[in-house]
Amino acid sequence: MRGLHRLLFGGVLFSALLFCFCADSVDGPSDDSGSDLGFEVTVHDASKACQGTTFFVYKYTDPDIMYEVDMDGSVVWKYELPDSIGNAQSEAEMFSHDSILLVAQGTGIYLLDTAGTISWQHNDGNVSHDADILSNGNILYVFGMGDMKSDTIVKEITPAGETVWGWRASDWFNYEPFASIDPIAEEGWAHTNAVTRLRNGRTLISIRNFNMIVEVDTAGVPRDTILDVAYSPHDPEVVDSTYLYVVHQTTTYMAAMKINRRTKDVDWEYGFDDQGDFPVRDVNLLPNGNVLVTAATRLVEITQDKEVVWELALTDSIAKGNGPSKGFYKAERLPE
Repeated sequence: MRGLHRLLFGGVLFSALLFCFCADSVDGPSDDSGSDLGFEVTVHDASKACQGTTFFVYKYTDPDIMYEVDMDGSVVWKYELPDSIGNAQSEAEMFSHDSILLVAQGTGIYLLDTAGTISWQHNDGNVSHDADILSNGNILYVFGMGDMKSDTIVKEITPAGETVWGWRASDWFNYEPFASIDPIAEEGWAHTNAVTRLRNGRTLISIRNFNMIVEVDTAGVPRDTILDVAYSPHDPEVVDSTYLYVVHQTTTYMAAMKINRRTKDVDWEYGFDDQGDFPVRDVNLLPNGNVLVTAATRLVEITQDKEVVWELALTDSIAKGNGPSKGFYKAERLPE
């Protein structure tokens, strides 16, 4: 979840240097740009866009490649994921233009720098979607792809890998309409896709299959829920004590939403009607008030007046049905 890069890992850089791989690091924008990469910038209003670089994982190559590009789409930095890590479909986030937290679904969590050096890793087959490094140096992460009722779907571990906190949805929501959800047909029983530790010490959890965003206390007790406002919610980002942004997605309509956490009202919404955009998975509030939304085929920066002021899009159309596995998953704008 967002906000981790502001912590700069709380000064914690783990001491276990495990191994390193080759990365292609560029001091300035490289000659790589345009449609030859498989993507290009199609909209850029420099007077309204939040200037900086954009980080994302591109999955139309083998292996997957992590990219940092400038506002014109030229490559600043790239890194090919080695086979030993696997896929980054779940999440990769860059912090301070130097450190990356990578979640490889079904494999583990990795902390690496832009030289490709892995300084820490935690192996866990029950990991997917999202991980955060907390201010105390612990790591908070979720298991949502293929979870069963009995699974712990949120864990907090120490850098040494010791589990110090865990949460099971079945302890609190094993009743209808949730109890009968088919974990095989629905890619997991709860299919939790995001977690964040709030400033009040509570934990915010996004549960896709429940159409629920739930806030739990340190004992795991649900204290607040946003239910059936954003359907199949994805990657909520807390703005303050009143608002959060989240993605709403159905098979016919996707939207980035700003929800009032107190009234449960939708205060702002930007919709995506093109099925080529499915799924939309990520929305980030930028420092200038714009939002950066990640759809399967494009990254879009939108003003509060709903004007598109920057867009990076795939140059080839995505085959229907490949969006979940091949499309853009998440993106980060690293301001200047």
